[in-house]
Amino acid sequence: MNECIFQSRGDHHRNVCIIPVSAHGTNPASAAMCGMKIITVGTDAKGNINIEEVRKAAEANKDNLAALMVTYPSTHGVYEEGIDEICNIIHENGGQVYMDGANMNAQVKYLTKTEHRDLEFCLICKSMVLGTCRLV
Repeated sequence: MNECIFQSRGDHHRNVCIIPVSAHGTNPASAAMCGMKIITVGTDAKGNINIEEVRKAAEANKDNLAALMVTYPSTHGVYEEGIDEICNIIHENGGQVYMDGANMNAQVKYLTKTEHRDLEFCLICKSMVLGTCRLV
């Protein structure tokens, strides 16, 4: 889906995906299958995504940045304190934000806050209950 958006804007060259080490393992696998260059960023002492690493990676790759793939809450069980700032950094550098996670309640809570409208893609998995996932 990111590719379609970038093609419509003439951004065919965008192929860099930033993925935190706290993201689900399917994120780098999916990005690699799509031919993306993967850049990983670490976490801080509390398990949150290291925002300065995101900023450096996004700025260094702004001409080719396609996306950030983030798991929310992370595989560390962390509700990212700086998720809004992280989304802004990615958008300021031409990328899009993809969020996934197994905790639909957490995602719905995030998505229904009026100040949180910064996601282009969100995979909501209801697999524990209904055995299905939906991309919204």
